[in-house]
Amino acid sequence: MALINTQPTVAPEVAATTTIKQIATELYNQMLPKYNLAYNLVWNNKAVTADKVIAAMGTDAQTLFAVSAALAEILTACGANVKTTMPSGWTYTANADGSVTLTAVPPPTPAPTTPPSMRPRT
Repeated sequence: MALINTQPTVAPEVAATTTIKQIATELYNQMLPKYNLAYNLVWNNKAVTADKVIAAMGTDAQTLFAVSAALAEILTACGANVKTTMPSGWTYTANADGSVTLTAVPPPTPAPTTPPSMRPRT
């Protein structure tokens, strides 16, 4: 044991604040990649379509949608650039049992074009 205390004294409120900042930083650094992973497992999964992933969530789907939205809001408030919406081409229905039905929206049918040979001459 040293006779002279060489450790600087830190006020308890400063020590608490430093710890809180470290915890917040660690949480953010863990949540961001996990959010992106979960998002991509649903919407960018090469092995299975999003509707099948959502169907497999069963009656937990609505809770998972709500938690995902809340987490995206927190991450965005912290300055993260995360995808927060369902990609275009899908629509969903929240069911009474907590499940979600995801349906692919067919692309719009292009308007028919008149071949140049059939256009009126001006």
